[in-house]
Amino acid sequence: MLAMTQKTTISDNAQPTSSTGSETRIMELSQAIFDTEKGDTGLIADLVSKVTALRAAKPNELLEDQWQEYDIIDWHLEQYLSGRCPQKLRMIIPGEAGVGKSKTIQTITENFVDRHAASILVKAAYTGLAASVIDGQTLHHLAMLPLQGGKQSVQTMKALEAYWQGKQYLIIDKMSMVSHEMFAKLSGIISRVKTPNDRTSTNKPFSGLNVILVGDFHQFPPVAAKPSAPLYCPCNPEKDMDNKMVGRKLYEQFDVIVRLKTQVRVTDPHWLDVLQHIWHGNCSDEHITTLRELVLTNKRCPVTDFSSPPWSEALLVMPRHAVQMKWNSMSAKACSLAQGLSLINCPAFNTIQGRLLTLEEKFAVAAKPKTGRGRNRHERAGLADEVDIAIGMEVMVTFNVSMDLDVANGAHGHIEDTLKRR
Repeated sequence: MLAMTQKTTISDNAQPTSSTGSETRIMELSQAIFDTEKGDTGLIADLVSKVTALRAAKPNELLEDQWQEYDIIDWHLEQYLSGRCPQKLRMIIPGEAGVGKSKTIQTITENFVDRHAASILVKAAYTGLAASVIDGQTLHHLAMLPLQGGKQSVQTMKALEAYWQGKQYLIIDKMSMVSHEMFAKLSGIISRVKTPNDRTSTNKPFSGLNVILVGDFHQFPPVAAKPSAPLYCPCNPEKDMDNKMVGRKLYEQFDVIVRLKTQVRVTDPHWLDVLQHIWHGNCSDEHITTLRELVLTNKRCPVTDFSSPPWSEALLVMPRHAVQMKWNSMSAKACSLAQGLSLINCPAFNTIQGRLLTLEEKFAVAAKPKTGRGRNRHERAGLADEVDIAIGMEVMVTFNVSMDLDVANGAHGHIEDTLKRR
């Protein structure tokens, strides 16, 4: 992971901000600058991100089902801006991958901009990469949810109060990853910060915000949660905790549903048929045979040249972290050989609140027990002790660094150049 900012320091108590949507070009590393152990000379990577927000379509270019959802939200917004106080909008926009959900979100966003109402709209998603695609923020960032549990500080709550004042619409993408508990917690926090002087505010879902849920429940479920955690799952009053019950009750209030059905991404009718049967969970023997023929060791697998596009640029999903690290190391060496450049080894150094660790602090870090799966790796924000890099090498961010710059978990690009830092 390369922790990057655009000449901006990212602090733990930073206020939520709206995303700029401009194409990312990172010029500096802040809290995870790679340096020598003496700290006198280092290297700064200049990375051009490939993750940019989707562009909006024109309303007259929308398909029939996309237009229907757009029209509902447009009418509601017009009613609100005219002072008619319409009933709170609780809307769900489901649809399989490739039906234009994110594109329609961006078209809806442009409508808010055209009506000079962009300031009252908030867009969010569970993951950083998904949020970047719609030019939004992560749910954790927007509510400043503590990753390790606990409560927000007074300073944090003040920052949230300032941010959420005036906000009227909230679009949540990737709803499949939101659990009952998180939904309830999100509603509670927003209610408290929008009406801080009202002790009964938590009884008013989302403090009266208009909320639109978007996504596909057949996709990723809530992370590290029980099978019953997704919003669509019913609750058991005798076994489930209060937060889960509240989250389910909130979800049951969503009474406007527009499902997107028209596939716009996959054009091969045979492959589309396979994907749709997988989506519904009723694959035939023919579908299974088609999938097995894509296994490289299958004799009927088409001959594939992995040294040419698009395969040479494809992302690989590894089964284990150790395999991933080994593959990355080999890829860096191959990239340096192909470019005729030297491989650059970059030892990492630790900082705390922008300063280098003292000798005692370094000793404490080194002596800390390395028990627990992935414990130390996550405590270092996903950073390795050293990284091999090469000009032209593909890199991926594995930690949410700056949503405004689209430097989020899953963002990827390539190293264009290195600069010496003294």
